[in-house]
Amino acid sequence: MEAKRKALQGENIKFVTLRNELMYDKNESKSYDKTVAKYKGSNVKYIGTLLYMKKCVVKCSKCNEAFELFNINGRYIGACPSCDTEIELLMK
Repeated sequence: MEAKRKALQGENIKFVTLRNELMYDKNESKSYDKTVAKYKGSNVKYIGTLLYMKKCVVKCSKCNEAFELFNINGRYIGACPSCDTEIELLMK
């Protein structure tokens, strides 16, 4: 039982470390200003590039750039900083 607890604790530490490495401040976002301008009047919150629970990053198929993720009035939108492609993520 103790070994399982330590293994789980080790996984949690790795996950938190990964999350902290990939979390960015909105000031580092390349598409934050464009997204705020596009969704003017909406509550736009920058949430980084990492899909937290899945431990993955979504990349644009056109330019291979990581999508920057935003929560806009409860909807999750991914915006490509290079080519302005947008996707909507449906969280279940």
